[in-house]
Amino acid sequence: ALTIQAAPDKKVELEAISTSIRELMAGSCNEVAKLSASTDSADNAKALDRLTSDCHPALVAIQKKSVALNTMLLSEAQQISDGNTDASWTSVWMTLGIISLMVVVVVGLAILLLTSGVTRPIGKLVEAMKTMQTGHYDISILGIGRKDEVGELAGGLESFRLSLIDAEKARKAQEAAKAAEDAA
Repeated sequence: ALTIQAAPDKKVELEAISTSIRELMAGSCNEVAKLSASTDSADNAKALDRLTSDCHPALVAIQKKSVALNTMLLSEAQQISDGNTDASWTSVWMTLGIISLMVVVVVGLAILLLTSGVTRPIGKLVEAMKTMQTGHYDISILGIGRKDEVGELAGGLESFRLSLIDAEKARKAQEAAKAAEDAA
């Protein structure tokens, strides 16, 4: 009954084997068992004759049917197992693909944020330094109000720019004083 529950699509074949075993055990094999229990040697010889001519060949035939059914069930179970294994690997590769895609998206967003939040503002500060290097100090420094490292750099550059403006004014005043002194 348990086997039939485990393989309901093979119910007919399993019931046929079970019926064959019951009939054989109730028929010729039962007679062999009764005859072999006797102490009469003629009954024992008859039991041996029936065992070899009827009972044993019938049991071998039932065994072959059982082995064939078992082999078929094992083959079907292996096919199901192989299908499940394939489905599992497909799921694993899909999951890894999705995770990889998510990692690429996260890294891409991090690069985008880094570029827009740090790299570009630093590039603007470098441009401002190059402009001041040419002697043009009347520029505005971007990022002064920021509360991060870029803001600190911008604040330092603004202080440097104001110092350069003061130094330029002092130089011009000194040149003007020297020119007035030379003219007097």
